[in-house]
Amino acid sequence: MAIATNHTPLFPPGTRFAYSNTNYILLGLVVERVTGDRLAAHLHQRILAPLKLADTELPGTQQGIRGPHVHGYAPPDQSWLPSDGPAGLVDVTETNPSWSWAAGAMVSSASDLARFYQALLGGRLLDPGLLEAMQTTVDASEQFGAGAGYGLGLLRLPLGCDGQVWGHGGELRGYATVAFSSRDAARQLVLVSNLVPAPGGAVQAAVNNALTQGLGC
Repeated sequence: MAIATNHTPLFPPGTRFAYSNTNYILLGLVVERVTGDRLAAHLHQRILAPLKLADTELPGTQQGIRGPHVHGYAPPDQSWLPSDGPAGLVDVTETNPSWSWAAGAMVSSASDLARFYQALLGGRLLDPGLLEAMQTTVDASEQFGAGAGYGLGLLRLPLGCDGQVWGHGGELRGYATVAFSSRDAARQLVLVSNLVPAPGGAVQAAVNNALTQGLGC
């Protein structure tokens, strides 16, 4: 938060949209201040345990991933570590993700992400009014493409057939994940890449193709 507040605002509040990880860090701090407990404990109690998301956790400073998992890789010029992976890539699986904390340090699986969005968009996780608030968006075209909208933790993307999908994406060095669903989560797409940064925008190209082919009308 100190780093963020040392920067001048990008624009007057409410006049434009810009994605910021700092906002999620702030929300995590609010949860802990209001409840007097750790964010990880509340995530487990309110979301992970009720939805039986056994592959998902907020690991804190834990560097290893429990259970079977894919290894994450980065190009040598994006790492201070020696090349020890396939094709000269650097295996960056074991890393301390705590710097991103509430903004993206969670570990999960494709199946857990799909189950989470089924519960969220299906109305089983939040009261209808809260879900409606999450899906009340502002224009986010400048960052996410024409017709995109951003709500409270949910990104809305348009499809070429006048449809739309809801979800989010995120990445840390070595891993990128996107999860999008139709509004009722009847159709879903979860894509995981274990090479980040990927050369030539490969991850974004794969996402665009998958959205068009997999969730198209």
